[in-house]
Amino acid sequence: MGFYVNASDFTGKFEIHQGIYDVGNINAYIDRYELRYLVELFGVELYNAYYLDANAQPNHVPLNPLFKFLYDPFQYQDGFQYWTILYSYGIKEMLLGFIYFEYQKDFITANTLAGNVTQKSENSSGAMLTLYGKYNDAVKTYQAIQDYILYNSGSYPLFRGQSKQYAYWL
Repeated sequence: MGFYVNASDFTGKFEIHQGIYDVGNINAYIDRYELRYLVELFGVELYNAYYLDANAQPNHVPLNPLFKFLYDPFQYQDGFQYWTILYSYGIKEMLLGFIYFEYQKDFITANTLAGNVTQKSENSSGAMLTLYGKYNDAVKTYQAIQDYILYNSGSYPLFRGQSKQYAYWL
């Protein structure tokens, strides 16, 4: 079970089939990718400060207003750059998008006795475009959070996050 994401959260936009054998796989992906994406988002030192604050709360929602703002969905427009509007769906939604992408891209092929098999319907360009579209939605939130931190860098001096770019299916 992850810090923010659980297998049962994969419904609606990020729905993943959850049969009797799937939940263990989903939990393995949560365990593997949730921490990685949060550390890449903030950098190690800012993530550690964020985690200490959030972990002290029963629901893991940070109490510090600087971190709570980043956790929640937000819209932000810098007063000096009127053409820039940031929109974040929130950290949990971002994590769902990234973990959904990692899980689905790895299960486009199935390991069988005959070797790796690709399901034709899963590998159609429409399905891949949808998969990459959901990844890019997560990137949009990721970038909005990082841009907000950069616009307010005096409040987040420990920030050393890694940037992410949109992915494209060719």
